[in-house]
Amino acid sequence: MPNKTDSRFVGSLNKAFLVLNAIQHSERGLSLGKIQESTALDISTVQRCVFTLVQLGFLVKDTHPVRAYRLASRFLDLSYGALRQDPMIRVAAAHIDETQTHCPFTIWFSVLDADELLYTLRKKGESYMKSLFAGRRVPLYCTAGGRAVMSHLADERIREILKRTRLTAYTPYTLTTEKEILKAVEQAKRQGYAVACQEIRVGEIVAGSAVLNHDKAPIGAVHVSAATRKVSPDTAKATVAPVAVNVAELISADLANYRI
Repeated sequence: MPNKTDSRFVGSLNKAFLVLNAIQHSERGLSLGKIQESTALDISTVQRCVFTLVQLGFLVKDTHPVRAYRLASRFLDLSYGALRQDPMIRVAAAHIDETQTHCPFTIWFSVLDADELLYTLRKKGESYMKSLFAGRRVPLYCTAGGRAVMSHLADERIREILKRTRLTAYTPYTLTTEKEILKAVEQAKRQGYAVACQEIRVGEIVAGSAVLNHDKAPIGAVHVSAATRKVSPDTAKATVAPVAVNVAELISADLANYRI
């Protein structure tokens, strides 16, 4: 949580980010009224923040089909800068690029952020998947990478995460009870990887392995996905999972030199 009592804390900048965060989590942008409702700021403050952000090129005003403000493509410049400067992303990209040259599967790399994983890199193998964007957040409890990460955490922290997380059924196959999830995490601990079959998207099976820092703490995950019409849960253990484990181990070994 930010320390708002510190004299160095800039309140107006904080308000601007409240506006940006509200718009970020919308599907197609927000009207001024909806921004005010989401942020609890007064409407004049919202108007000034939005006007300034539009002038600086960080927001775009749409008028059709409804009047709404959305994030501008200028944010992609910032995203690219963040990815380019992060040593963890650079290390992961090198190993994923090398692996993808002889791998038919799609490989993702995600970083751990609080109780979620944030996708940062993707190398597409099979074409069965719809287009997905880097920057998407996924929960830990129902993703292969998330369970692999949780398998490296203390039991108390795992239970705290599950207590804070809304256990949503994304598909009919999503595990949503604490007992089922803990069992899957325990299996991941024994195997060194997790497998999730159609729990986020129907038709997709994913193997995930945790990426560890110099202290052997989980900081991200490698996800390797395939179509269920080609790979069954049994064959995934012999084909998809080894790719995830190998790439995660290579990244972890290189990151041992960084204090991340």
